[in-house]
Amino acid sequence: MEAPAVPNTHKVIAKYLRDSLGGEPKVKTRWDENESTKIALFEGDHRSEPPLWSFGTIGVSDHQNFNARRSQDVPVELVTTSSDYRMANVMATLAFRKLNDGHDFWPDKIEENVIDIYGWAVACKHILFVDVFSSDIKPLQLRETGRGVHWLEVLPITEKERRFIKDRGARTFTQAIPVGSDAYLRLDRPSYV
Repeated sequence: MEAPAVPNTHKVIAKYLRDSLGGEPKVKTRWDENESTKIALFEGDHRSEPPLWSFGTIGVSDHQNFNARRSQDVPVELVTTSSDYRMANVMATLAFRKLNDGHDFWPDKIEENVIDIYGWAVACKHILFVDVFSSDIKPLQLRETGRGVHWLEVLPITEKERRFIKDRGARTFTQAIPVGSDAYLRLDRPSYV
């Protein structure tokens, strides 16, 4: 049986991720635990010391995604950079929460227990979606569909940070991240607050 053709929009997104995130690029297919749903995941290995990977979803934007007020469909793809390759699993889990469970993603939203479900001994347990940090990543217009793709950065956060964000807001939290800090790239890091 012949494999289904990769949609041209997915090829456009993969090329955009390669050009924007860098690293030695690969696109891998990830399946959910029931092996009923798949997602493509861009992986850019920066071949650096310490190790560093960039990840981006390909295909999440094919699905409706409502903003915080549920007033507008805003197609999104997710990106992150991490010193921990296990973030590939976290990115796939987030994609399946969208595709299988209908979760909507927007800036400043917290997805709770995404990392904690794996039982890893790391400080970060949750995910905060933020506008992308890199000025190299801009909204992408897909000519074939006329839809724009908006990028959300996936930022691992600790339980203490989750409570801080609930009390004081995500913007106050992101301002607490020291300029130039790369600690946010690690799953096991001290809390910023």
